[in-house]
Amino acid sequence: MSWILLTNDDGIEAESLQDLVTALHNRGHKCVVFAPKETKHFFENKKTKNHLVVSNEGLGVATCIGYYLSKKKIPCLYMQNSGLGNAINPL
Repeated sequence: MSWILLTNDDGIEAESLQDLVTALHNRGHKCVVFAPKETKHFFENKKTKNHLVVSNEGLGVATCIGYYLSKKKIPCLYMQNSGLGNAINPL
């Protein structure tokens, strides 16, 4: 038996999270789940003027460079861990 830490941004009631916990329990694992009460997924709020959704990390880097050159303000680019390698290529 092992302990597994699970988290998501879709909320504690997300069906996929519940299915995963059930499957792990059925295989003898114990789970600790950290999840918000309701969805906090970024794309649920994509209409905000403070965030811009782009299709890939390279485009994110290019957009940030363009923003800095036009506004002289430092932008913030956030992405998943595996996106770092994809962001390096355009640089």
